[in-house]
Amino acid sequence: NFTNIEKVFFDFLSNSRWNKRLIWVKIKRIEKLKLFLDEFKSRESYFYDNMWELLLKLSSIMNQKIEAKTMVFAIKMFWYAWRIFSQKISFFPGDIFIPIDSRITKLYEIYNTDPNLWIKDFYLILSNKLNIPLLHLDAILWTKKVLFIR
Repeated sequence: NFTNIEKVFFDFLSNSRWNKRLIWVKIKRIEKLKLFLDEFKSRESYFYDNMWELLLKLSSIMNQKIEAKTMVFAIKMFWYAWRIFSQKISFFPGDIFIPIDSRITKLYEIYNTDPNLWIKDFYLILSNKLNIPLLHLDAILWTKKVLFIR
């Protein structure tokens, strides 16, 4: 039920122990997202099977790049939530790129041996070599121990 989603998020953010920064920015994002909810409602399964389309729509509505951390994180969280809800397991699309952040950059700097290889190409090659979609690879790279392996 998306009727009171703005209030639900406002209450959540206001009462969250860890979400104290930029609450009004987050609320404004929810207001923008409300424009998409009517189209999204009852089509969750479709968007689970068509995450690239979901990413394009969200990016357009939110006026953000498709590689933006917020956009990719939204897709990841939707994937996890719908997977739990529907008990349907599928892979992330291979063409949704992981956002380049300090963690991803650090691993690239440690493991890249080719000074001419761009960071995005490094991760595309790794993803293809391991046959792991980029967003699944991103989840693996979140573990702390990866940063300390050399």
